[in-house]
Amino acid sequence: MIKITPDPPEPENRPLQIFTVAADINTQALLAYTYETFCSATTLTLDLSDDLEGKDRNLALAIHQMLELGLLLIEKALDNETPVKPART
Repeated sequence: MIKITPDPPEPENRPLQIFTVAADINTQALLAYTYETFCSATTLTLDLSDDLEGKDRNLALAIHQMLELGLLLIEKALDNETPVKPART
């Protein structure tokens, strides 16, 4: 008897990797994308806290505060990477 359907491929013994970061991406781009991600997360967390009460609201606001601190760190890293020179008046 002839088998019409092929055997499934053998499973590979490597971890499943769905998302990757391009190896040649520069630091400024990484920081910019990280900044945007943090901004989105802070907005989502703050919006969520509006719908919560008590302990759950306090937890959401604490997470928001931690994300804001992370944003300050990213902003400083961006400033260090590409310093902005003050305009002469």
